[in-house]
Amino acid sequence: MQTRKEPTGVAHSPLLLQPMPHRCVATRIAFVIIRTPRSMMKIRSILLAAVVFCLAAPVLTAESDDPSETFLKAYMTAQQGEKLEHENQFKAALAKYRFAGSLIEQLRKAHSDWQPAIVEYRGRKVSESILRVQDKASTQESVNAPAPPIENAAAVPPEPAPTQVAKEPVTPLPAAKPAPAITPNEVAIEQATRKLRDRVDQLEAELQKSRTQMSAAENEKQSLNSRLDETRSKLDKAQGDLDKAKTAEKQVRDQLTQAQASLKKTAAAGSNEGKAQAPINSEPPPAKSVMKRMPTRPRRTKKSRV
Repeated sequence: MQTRKEPTGVAHSPLLLQPMPHRCVATRIAFVIIRTPRSMMKIRSILLAAVVFCLAAPVLTAESDDPSETFLKAYMTAQQGEKLEHENQFKAALAKYRFAGSLIEQLRKAHSDWQPAIVEYRGRKVSESILRVQDKASTQESVNAPAPPIENAAAVPPEPAPTQVAKEPVTPLPAAKPAPAITPNEVAIEQATRKLRDRVDQLEAELQKSRTQMSAAENEKQSLNSRLDETRSKLDKAQGDLDKAKTAEKQVRDQLTQAQASLKKTAAAGSNEGKAQAPINSEPPPAKSVMKRMPTRPRRTKKSRV
């Protein structure tokens, strides 16, 4: 392949317009085209990066002021510390937990009214993790500390003194534990942990008191409900007795009405029979009077017939 040479120099005619393959800058001299230096390209890229950074700085500041972003960062840092703790990397885990604790403390100071219960819980968990990992880290240091003296002792000509070698790592143990407690950040975290524990104890006491009051109110409610049910059952029973009494009263009234009707019928029948017997008793006297008025014939005897 042939390399194409880039045209340089002065153009001979203003009417000859050809596209240039390279970046160029036109000067005041007529028809003169020069290349852009590489240093100018670097300076331009640097200026562009600076402008982008200046524009992004307010956004980053706004994000850092957001309490939710700070809490999320502290939570993710604590999760990373927990992962390192499971991997037995206690020093790195302790650094992560301390950084998460500092973020929580910063969030508590800058935004005290943002989700106080959640922030206190997360701070308590981080403080407990710090205390736990401190013991594990100190134990790990004490276990790993006697390794170099053992190698040095092995290089020395054999004069067995196992007791002295074993005593060497025992002496630095008390000095290794108080070392991390000197830092002011850890002291502040411990104080915050104590406050959080006191606050948790207070909240637990209030919660227990509320549960007791709630259980008492529930028992009273059940008692009232049982009394209400008993009253309702008594009312239903009384209503049933009243309905039965009304039914019996109606039956008695019907029977009384029937008895009165039958009595009236009997009285009417008795009056009609008395009226019918009255003419029969009055007819015989006229017949007897007629018989008395009629002349009596003499009866014939056998002697008269002869």
